[in-house]
Amino acid sequence: MPTGIYPRIPAIERFEKGYIPEPNTGCWIWLGGISTAGYGLLSFGAAHHGYAHRFSYLTFKGNIPEGLEIDHLCRIRSCCNPQHLEAVDRRTNIMRGIGPETLAEKQRNLKICKQGHSLADAYLSTAFIRGKIRTWRRCKRCSAISCRKYRHSKICKDDHEERTERRRRIG
Repeated sequence: MPTGIYPRIPAIERFEKGYIPEPNTGCWIWLGGISTAGYGLLSFGAAHHGYAHRFSYLTFKGNIPEGLEIDHLCRIRSCCNPQHLEAVDRRTNIMRGIGPETLAEKQRNLKICKQGHSLADAYLSTAFIRGKIRTWRRCKRCSAISCRKYRHSKICKDDHEERTERRRRIG
């Protein structure tokens, strides 16, 4: 095995070898390391590590303005095509991704609950949480089962206390 210092390949060359263009969407899919969140990972130098999409933006579009973050217009986290990247504020990025409207839409489109019951006859629950009125759909069957379990545990607890009290009086 050869010894000595190996020449370091420039970051731009490693970047260009690290993705493949996807012909249908135009995305550049990152093939190198992927973070747990799904973003491409790239080392820029000896001590500089970061995301491939940020490197792409910095290389092809310039600096990221302060207070802004990079948003994937294509919604594919492993994409590093600079044409699919835009510098936006945090709120815009969140709202484009999985913002409240998106979550509410997903909730409205649900047909079954986590236990597999139909949500066709679900009802709305409302609560005052952290200073705001929150509303969500609840499965009637799951709610009934939960109430039944609660009442049963309360009845059993009351029965147990009653029996214990009788034993004290007898004993």
